[in-house]
Amino acid sequence: MVRISKEIELVIWDWNGTLFDDAEAALGAVRDLVDEGVGVLPGVESARMTLEEYRRVVEVPIINYYRHYFDTEVLTFDMIQHAFHRDYGRRSEDCSLADGAKELLASLKARGVRQAIISSFEQESLVGYANRFGIEGYFDFISGASDRNCESKVERAMAVCRREEIDPGRTVVIGDMLHDFEMAEALGAKAILVCSGHQCREVLSTAGAEVADSLRDIEVEA
Repeated sequence: MVRISKEIELVIWDWNGTLFDDAEAALGAVRDLVDEGVGVLPGVESARMTLEEYRRVVEVPIINYYRHYFDTEVLTFDMIQHAFHRDYGRRSEDCSLADGAKELLASLKARGVRQAIISSFEQESLVGYANRFGIEGYFDFISGASDRNCESKVERAMAVCRREEIDPGRTVVIGDMLHDFEMAEALGAKAILVCSGHQCREVLSTAGAEVADSLRDIEVEA
């Protein structure tokens, strides 16, 4: 069990793969694109692309992940992103909140901990999903990307902390990728990573942060 100290004043949440259980939708969208065949590297087949492999190779910046499967001189980043979001949007309609998300959000809220989402997901879509799941009331602010290019969250997180006069030393970042750890490091905050999202425990453990199997394995100190 991983514990959030009672001294913590703010929890910064990642969205995709952390609060939103969408790893299979993301993998499925790339498999759809592979099946279309344009720009696909030799030997790549969607039938061989497993969730376990996805969690080992996906990374930020996302273009490095795409290079495992596509010739990015033939199929440009913009083309990949357009096709990905077309198929991801359809697949993500069936996705749900991560197991234990609402319970942990409620527990933090009950203890007076401020909460924020800072995500690479596009802002309008992010707010729409929060409203759809009825969790918008748990957050003091929600910050998504201005477009669909998965821009860095670090600058936006730092800007939020400055604006809200939040002590980074009393802040925890909860995410599912090494990029979330990098954001915490840049802020001077603690990180808790969950391996139920987009990256596996083997990858996440390289950061040296605490790693939980799922959100149900995180609790708030009384």
